[in-house]
Amino acid sequence: MSPQVEFSCVVLAGGKGRRLGRDKLWLELKGEHLLSRVVGTLSTLGSPVVVVLDREKPLPPLPPGVSTVTDLLPGRGSLGGLYTGLKLSGREFVLAVACDMPFLHPPLLRHLLTLAPGYDVVVPRLADGLEPLHAVYGRGCLGPMERLLATESNRIFDFYPEVRVRYVEGEALDRLAPDRLSFFNINTPSDLEQAERLIAGGPGRA
Repeated sequence: MSPQVEFSCVVLAGGKGRRLGRDKLWLELKGEHLLSRVVGTLSTLGSPVVVVLDREKPLPPLPPGVSTVTDLLPGRGSLGGLYTGLKLSGREFVLAVACDMPFLHPPLLRHLLTLAPGYDVVVPRLADGLEPLHAVYGRGCLGPMERLLATESNRIFDFYPEVRVRYVEGEALDRLAPDRLSFFNINTPSDLEQAERLIAGGPGRA
């Protein structure tokens, strides 16, 4: 099913990669930069892709038409990056993901987007918690985000009580993301090793 909403894709790429020990933006998986892989997957959804950076910096090659912006509120982590992407997108909704998610599953992403009408947030809820950086956000979130950003909290889901949230869980995830790899992200050297094994076709091949 094709999404019936106007949306942009937002890639949050402002993390420092401290646990990994290097900049995630330049990681390579089987000869392809991680960021290029993420952007390439999102490009198949047919809407603009925007990469949100914490500051201007060199990037690996990206597909034509991909734009970059820098944080409107530097130092506010993923919440600030999400706010920037939504504020500057010009679209009613954004599909927001982290830059370190190499196995994004387009059918699941499209499903999240089809649920967006009538809600401000569409977010997967797994057994171990929410996935706020694999979710859809509407412009109705901007005011609550601004109020949260006026405090010291940087936790994205702290503004959820102020908006209409659709949680996606259970059967929908079992059907569209049975292996949950769409939510896999690379934070540590062991995560990177696992991603390399998956791409090489090892156990749990992606």
